[in-house]
Amino acid sequence: VTRTFVDRDRRTPADPSAGILAAPRRMLPTTIYYPARGSLEAGSLTPDAPPARGAHPLVLFNPGSPGTPEDYEALLVEWAAHGYVVAALEFPISSVAGPDDAAWEDLPAQTKDARFVLDRVLDLDPEKAGIPEIDDDHIAAAGHSFGGATALSLASECCRDDRIDAVLALAAVTVTEAGPALKQTGGPILFVHARSDRAVSWGEAVALCRKTAAPKRFLTIEEIRGLRAHVIPFLGEGDEYSAIARPAMVDFLDGYVLDRKGARARLERAGAGTDIAGLTRCPADPEPTPTTTPTSAAPR
Repeated sequence: VTRTFVDRDRRTPADPSAGILAAPRRMLPTTIYYPARGSLEAGSLTPDAPPARGAHPLVLFNPGSPGTPEDYEALLVEWAAHGYVVAALEFPISSVAGPDDAAWEDLPAQTKDARFVLDRVLDLDPEKAGIPEIDDDHIAAAGHSFGGATALSLASECCRDDRIDAVLALAAVTVTEAGPALKQTGGPILFVHARSDRAVSWGEAVALCRKTAAPKRFLTIEEIRGLRAHVIPFLGEGDEYSAIARPAMVDFLDGYVLDRKGARARLERAGAGTDIAGLTRCPADPEPTPTTTPTSAAPR
């Protein structure tokens, strides 16, 4: 299900280099993935499938830059298959332009975009929208890279939203010049980040983790390098990295949004017995990781 929510009270700035014209409003296309009723294959995407009965927890997903829900579809469908309604939005600047100057300047506005979309999704009539009922007492925010900063802002002093129970920060940008200020961040938060990510610094994410109030966990992905390290654990399918990262994300959601102790116990074992991932409360003594300007194949 796709809906375009329009915030008429806030403007979209121009980004000439990306062909984006200034507008007096912000258009926020949002794709909603949901658990379906019946005998559909688990993890399959079936448009207009009958929604599952009962109330379901919500994940508000913020994509990287550039990035759209379709780029993350395999991941988001997997969350839906585990019982979550997932509302994935597109941002007016960063989803199209990539992490250019205009996108960085617009980054603080993305927090208000996310909050606006959350309001509108919760206001939907499930029957008319063709989605399951949403359990508004169980909500997570998630974001990759550029969108990770937006998700983290919802658990930070600047912009905390008390409706958010937990945050998934996936290779998240954690240092912002124009904002939002990611300070006094509070858990539950799961950081997932490759040590050798060259698009967004692992060390900077570790530094924020160390300042974040518990509960918090940090899943470090090892071995994979460069820009591949920034995307494969999240956008990949059938590889050894996403095979560890994805179940850990579901266990975190189940454990901290739905308060399932068994899921928390499974999360603590993420990466155990392998050389390619390890879970800690926060890694110690991070070293700065050099970054490069990501390409369109590597959302930031």
